[in-house]
Amino acid sequence: MVEETREDTPAGGTRTAGRSLGADAGRLERPPGALRADLRTIWVDGLAWALMVGMGELYIAAFAVALGHGETVAGLVSTVPLLVGATVQLLTPTLVELVGSQRRFVAACALVQAASFLPMLACAILGDMPAWALYGSAAAYWAAGLSSHPPWSTWVATLVPARVRIRYFARRHRMLHVFQVLGLFAGGWILQVCAAAESPLLGFALLFGFATVARVYSSALLARQGEVEPMPRDARRVGFLEYLGRFRHGADGRVLVYILSLQFAAYVSAPYFAPYMLETLELGYLEYMALVASAVAAKFAATPLHGRFAERHGVRALMWLGALGTVPTSAMWILSDDFAWLLCAQVFGGFAWAAWELATLLTFFESIPHEERTSVLACHNFANACAVAGGSLVGAALLSAFGGGATGLMWLFGASSVLRLFTLPLLRRVGPPPSAAAFLENARSFKWSP
Repeated sequence: MVEETREDTPAGGTRTAGRSLGADAGRLERPPGALRADLRTIWVDGLAWALMVGMGELYIAAFAVALGHGETVAGLVSTVPLLVGATVQLLTPTLVELVGSQRRFVAACALVQAASFLPMLACAILGDMPAWALYGSAAAYWAAGLSSHPPWSTWVATLVPARVRIRYFARRHRMLHVFQVLGLFAGGWILQVCAAAESPLLGFALLFGFATVARVYSSALLARQGEVEPMPRDARRVGFLEYLGRFRHGADGRVLVYILSLQFAAYVSAPYFAPYMLETLELGYLEYMALVASAVAAKFAATPLHGRFAERHGVRALMWLGALGTVPTSAMWILSDDFAWLLCAQVFGGFAWAAWELATLLTFFESIPHEERTSVLACHNFANACAVAGGSLVGAALLSAFGGGATGLMWLFGASSVLRLFTLPLLRRVGPPPSAAAFLENARSFKWSP
């Protein structure tokens, strides 16, 4: 699978482990009519954002391959710009204060994110795009998306009442997966048709055009939502050094170390999925789309199962389930290049990563105080991006050392799985794994329901 540990947010969520709405979400009561309108608008905004991701973001690496930039450039396009964007978004708390409104800031970031597709669209029409320009556009995309995520999380916590929060966001989160898959299917079909007409780059121009329109519509919806608290009361800014200092204190710090370590290990190989499938195996766009979509669909199906597992055995048990499941996922790409096998590997990976993402969401972000949320999430975005970019750069170095090509990629995928295995002792510092009997008992008792 495209191994992302990201929590989807309509504000342009990040490659992070989640979003907190906090125990105080919806603490400010609102008229029923305004509340219903906001809940509806937040839902539709998320669907528009998901279409942008499915038709835009998830095809940027494939665009780099189509431009002929090679496996290293295509792999790093999803991580190095992410680090640049995460560095820029450290300014988010200051910029939000200058704007004086979380809503206006988030809506403006959405417009900037939409505009970041325009250079890629124009270059797709022209037939070429230098690597530096592609990286610059991707960096603008991530800077805008990452910057919008912390204030969006803080802002929406005042709009959604606590009494409906869990059910509302659980259902909405699953629909985001559905619309991402729809975007992926539509994008794969468009690229396949254009490739058959010997105009593959025209297909990317269409995809980036649709992604731009979806995000502009999302920005308009964000601007229409209510704002009962433009700035958090008693807001407290947490600096990056203070954030790092929390790594030394108790279980929360140990969880942070483990989360960032697994991100590093996963992204040694994850950025090279698209080059491997499209360039090395020479899969068609529809086949590539099916592989990516199958992982997203597996996450959609697994979410209620993992939720009940957490209720039955606890969040730490769910984290262990995800941690153990994610270890072999990249190594599974080595065993066979048969498409049916790759599809099964994607489904397994989606199931495992869904457990890990839900566990990290429940473990970490639910503890962030409302008044610290914007600055703490900005710090975590940066730390997470450093882990992701660091892993991808190590992967690039290993790929070069192994000679590149199919052989180099095989070594890379195996090395990533070994590194993930080495992160398990860090998780054991948080808590011991549950017994095998707990996993088996829970598996026997599962009954899926939407």
